[in-house]
Amino acid sequence: MHRLFTALLLVGIFTLSSATSHEKVCKNFTGKPYLNGTAFFKGTWSLTHALIPDVPKGAPVMGICLYIKSILSPPIVFQNYTTMLPSTGEIVYGQGIIVLKDGDSNFVSNIRLIEDGQPASKFNPFIETIIGTDYENYAVGYFCLDVVDSMFTGTIAVLGRSSDPDKIHPDVNNVLNKIGLKLSDLVSTIRGNCPEV
Repeated sequence: MHRLFTALLLVGIFTLSSATSHEKVCKNFTGKPYLNGTAFFKGTWSLTHALIPDVPKGAPVMGICLYIKSILSPPIVFQNYTTMLPSTGEIVYGQGIIVLKDGDSNFVSNIRLIEDGQPASKFNPFIETIIGTDYENYAVGYFCLDVVDSMFTGTIAVLGRSSDPDKIHPDVNNVLNKIGLKLSDLVSTIRGNCPEV
């Protein structure tokens, strides 16, 4: 269970598998039209908020810091995931690989855990849909992972170029409203300060 919990934190589900419902398929969201993959995958994104239905609105899940740094080598995107749990000092690393398609905002990333600089798991498919982004400040996405026996768990997440959950771009609410949500429906995943990576 600890391995699953760590893996879910790493890839963007950010909670125990029992805290979100399992579904037979990932949900289908309309992605941002004509996504500029080069602009989107430039630099580092930090997780600030996630939709986790079984956690009370407005409550922090726990103090976690998740960073996704991308290295673009068209048409391939290499992603390095760093998850820190400030309360325990635990740091978990992972890798992801995406093959870009021009203008496409729906991706299948292949991700795996890394321990001591070596792969610690096989690659697993991870579905990502970028619903909205301005490339420089925020991104709203749907992220879905096959957790066990073709049962999927997914979440809506807000990513920022800053790890400060209070620095939310005003357009985030507009994007969330289009899918029937508001920022107060999501929980902050950060408690305290996250160090910059």
